[in-house]
Amino acid sequence: MANSHLTPTVIAKRVMMHLDNELIAGKLVHRDHEAEFGSTKVGSSVKIRRPVQFSATSGATLTNTRISG
Repeated sequence: MANSHLTPTVIAKRVMMHLDNELIAGKLVHRDHEAEFGSTKVGSSVKIRRPVQFSATSGATLTNTRISG
C-alpha cells in the first residue's frame, strides 16, 4: 500500500468534488432576480440571523429575556 497523506486540504477538495456532483437544486433555481442583490463576488459572505430559541420550564418562575431584532 502506498503512503498517502490526507491533509485537510486534500480531504476538502475530495468532499467538494463529490458535493458538486450531488447538487441538483442550484441548477433548478429561478435566477432572474439575481441582479437585485448587488455586485456580490465569489467569496463574499452572507449573514443569516439564527432564529430565537425559547426554553420552557415548569413552576412559577419568570425570567425576562430581551429579544433583539
